[in-house]
Amino acid sequence: MARTTTINGTDYRTSWNGNIQITTDHYITYETAARKTRGVQIDKGWAVYHDNGSTPKSQHGEDIEAAEQAAIAAQAATDERTTARKDEQAKKDAADAERAALIAEKGPLATPRQVDYIMTLISQGRHHEGGFYNGPTTIEEIRKMSKTSASAYITSLTGNY
Repeated sequence: MARTTTINGTDYRTSWNGNIQITTDHYITYETAARKTRGVQIDKGWAVYHDNGSTPKSQHGEDIEAAEQAAIAAQAATDERTTARKDEQAKKDAADAERAALIAEKGPLATPRQVDYIMTLISQGRHHEGGFYNGPTTIEEIRKMSKTSASAYITSLTGNY
């Protein structure tokens, strides 16, 4: 037999020890504590917990509805962070796949040192002075150059040919 309780017209599952599971990751419970002197019970009120933590995320005293809303808000924030992490990982995976494809097509890509040197020469206006090689002028394009193309571009920009 499943235990349930109703808050604001919504039924929630309760555990054997009185925890009310509000969302997939958060529950609320009514806390009491025994005073060290005289063994008197003190009501601490409703607290919101994460399933894997022992420290309350927030305390709400006698207001069970506020504790319910806090648990729902905490779950929404957790879901938002999880989605953001997944999106960030997808972008990183796409960038890694693009880099692997470029390496397969062109061989080793320009080193960070080559990219920095080319960007320094471009910022000095060397790409307007001529040379035998017209190359890219943005850092994204330069990072996609092969090592040998970057070397030829540097030679052209410095005029050492």
